[in-house]
Amino acid sequence: MLIGPTFTLNKLESLLEDRLIELNEETSSLEREFSEISRDLQTTEKYALDSKGRSILSDEYRDLKARASFVSSSYHELEDTKELIQEKLAELSTIEDDSRGEINKDKAKITLSLNDCLKFNITDEDSVHEY
Repeated sequence: MLIGPTFTLNKLESLLEDRLIELNEETSSLEREFSEISRDLQTTEKYALDSKGRSILSDEYRDLKARASFVSSSYHELEDTKELIQEKLAELSTIEDDSRGEINKDKAKITLSLNDCLKFNITDEDSVHEY
């Protein structure tokens, strides 16, 4: 496993909560976009005639279907990320609860894997650097 940056528990919790807010906004935006695309699909002609008079799938309809697929996929990826972040926040809460006050979240540190950093879109600029 590749090692990523180190954060205090409070800083990580704050970063994850901020990221969760961002993801909620992004998913809301994707929901609106998907609704618009769905409406457009209902009003767009599905078929067009080619130069030989054959019925083919219209370019506009095909583009809308592709966009709908992309938006849907993006939405599901964000939902998965939100679920992972909620699990990490629950873990942080459990760490604090299980320690019965022995762990100071402002001083205790945790190191993320690079995989977690990529999943949660967290950079090391806010990490704890020890020199």
